[in-house]
Amino acid sequence: MNENQQLVMVKEGRPVTTSLSVAEKFKKEHRNVLRDIRNLIDMDKNTELRFELSEYKDSTGRPLPIYIMDRDAFSILTMGFTGKKAFRWKLDYIAAFNAMEARLCQQAESKATGEVTGERFDLSVKRFEVALKAAKMMGITDNRQARLTANKITTDTTGVDLMGIVMGARPRTAESERTGTLPPNEEDEILTAFVIAWREKYGDKEVGTRDLYQLLADTKISLNLGTGSKRSQKIRLGNLLSGMSDREIGGCRIIAAGKRGNVRVWKLKSAETRPQM
Repeated sequence: MNENQQLVMVKEGRPVTTSLSVAEKFKKEHRNVLRDIRNLIDMDKNTELRFELSEYKDSTGRPLPIYIMDRDAFSILTMGFTGKKAFRWKLDYIAAFNAMEARLCQQAESKATGEVTGERFDLSVKRFEVALKAAKMMGITDNRQARLTANKITTDTTGVDLMGIVMGARPRTAESERTGTLPPNEEDEILTAFVIAWREKYGDKEVGTRDLYQLLADTKISLNLGTGSKRSQKIRLGNLLSGMSDREIGGCRIIAAGKRGNVRVWKLKSAETRPQM
């Protein structure tokens, strides 16, 4: 990080600097900078909107006053600072404000369009690595489940669905292009996410197809149930669960548990527990 980038910071989404920073860079006593700011506020009460009084603690732990200011307030304050060095610092501060404003604008545009910048992607990769280690430390031994857990943490904390980006960049097979289906590994990831969400909400309780359909909607898991009415999609979900019966997914097996009225019910069992023959 260069020195100019340290001249400003972000507060409530806008670039600002502080009276302490100004005093340090322009070689002035902080108490004199505070005095100048108070004089400006006394001359024009509207100026107070640009200067925000706060406090910081010195090396002894004493709370002391400090003013936070935006670009306009900085320009007004330093208008009377003269000399070659002062002129140089004014240019450096202006450059720092410009750079920070451009960065904030880029971040806002990226968020609005869903674009992921290189900086956010790098942050999400680091967060994913830490979250993956944490997931395994917490006893999640299934690799796929650990990855999904780490990805959820990454998405919640950085706003970047890392696995979604990587999976979306994976080349599709000729068969998947022809049929419109997902590649096998991607289908497995979605099914695993579904089973994990199922287990987190219902554990080993018996659950109806309707409840599982609602779970898909609540978690926004994009399990392919085709188009059509909700009723037809629920029927397809029931058929899908029947086809997955006794298949190991996300460390569990899906077991058909009969019917509750006219609704088929299902339950999960640990993959380590095989059904009795």
